[in-house]
Amino acid sequence: ILNKLFHRAFSAAKQVRTQTRLGCAPLSLANVAVDMARERLGGLERISAMLIGAGDMARLTALQLRKKGCRQIIIANRSQENAARLAEEAGGEVVSLGGISKMLPQVELLFSAWGGNGYIVESRDMQGLDRTQPLCCFDLGLPRTLDPSLRSLPGLELYDLDDIQKRIDLNRNQRETEVESALRIVGEQVESYFAWQAALELEPTIVDLYRYTRRLAEAELDKTLRSLPHLNEAEIAALRRMLDALVKKFNHNPVRYLKNLQAHHGDASVPLSLVRNLFNLDEEN
Repeated sequence: ILNKLFHRAFSAAKQVRTQTRLGCAPLSLANVAVDMARERLGGLERISAMLIGAGDMARLTALQLRKKGCRQIIIANRSQENAARLAEEAGGEVVSLGGISKMLPQVELLFSAWGGNGYIVESRDMQGLDRTQPLCCFDLGLPRTLDPSLRSLPGLELYDLDDIQKRIDLNRNQRETEVESALRIVGEQVESYFAWQAALELEPTIVDLYRYTRRLAEAELDKTLRSLPHLNEAEIAALRRMLDALVKKFNHNPVRYLKNLQAHHGDASVPLSLVRNLFNLDEEN
């Protein structure tokens, strides 16, 4: 029972993933920010990213960067120990806070999950830097940790929590439109499972019915064979195949009747009892 139940659950989950877009619109801050970065940069496989901070939000972001295939992850944090621990988990490398300015020209993506006071990167930090590619920045801090005036710099895009929240709201709306389809899939699987479970009630009676009719048929065949000792093996085999076909045909309509009742009414207890009494199955057993 439980084995079948779990397989139905796994099947429903797979259908929801493949037939709806319910899982394609993340709602967590880190997931959405990394997805936005991937869209803006056309993928992360060739991207070097710097992450400022090593707390919970920084960890979630770093793991998402790794999951989405970011080529290089550089972690800067006040505590070198915490930064090293996160770098080991996310497959990144560590720089000191003082090395941020040195690394800025070498990265295309910057996330700030800084827990300190004030702006960790300001416009003046970008002045005079020899940048050859655009820089995409995400401020995940509250209050803000990246200077808003960075937006005015050429070749630099800055997104803050308000921007990310707008995407989260959009994703939530998209998910809500997919919920009905997902619930329909789950409902179909639930109905199928209960139909299978209900059919288990029929199985003992169906087995007994086949056993009973086969026993009668074989008894009659044995009598016939004793009266026809001249039959060869091929002829006897033909008679047995005929017996098998007759047993199946005889039981076809009663079994179909029970299964249809179970499928359409959900309760076949009365006809089950009738069939068992009609063929005297309990006494036969």
